Amino acid sequence: MPSRRRSLAALALAAALVPLTSAPAHAATGEFEYVTSMGDFVLTDPANDQCHELDTKWAVYVADNRTDAFAELYMAPQCGGRYATVPPGDEYAGVAPVTSVKFVTR
Repeated sequence: MPSRRRSLAALALAAALVPLTSAPAHAATGEFEYVTSMGDFVLTDPANDQCHELDTKWAVYVADNRTDAFAELYMAPQCGGRYATVPPGDEYAGVAPVTSVKFVTR
């Protein structure tokens, strides 16, 4: 009987730890729209704290942050050369092109 109790206790502990190891990644809620000379593109519910390459070969000079997170804009690929931060519900219309974005909460 003690062996069975230990087994049940170990199983209960393992079950309690599962939610800690499989928590979903947080995502910004909403859309981030960016505009190029080739058209409009949208990121929907983008993951927070990850670099998102803007899927275009054309320069991005206009972006609309309709998410609930801050959008950090970068001039270089892989989120290099941070340039501007766009608050939730705001837009970017800049003179420098951006190539990647990261969403963060504050």
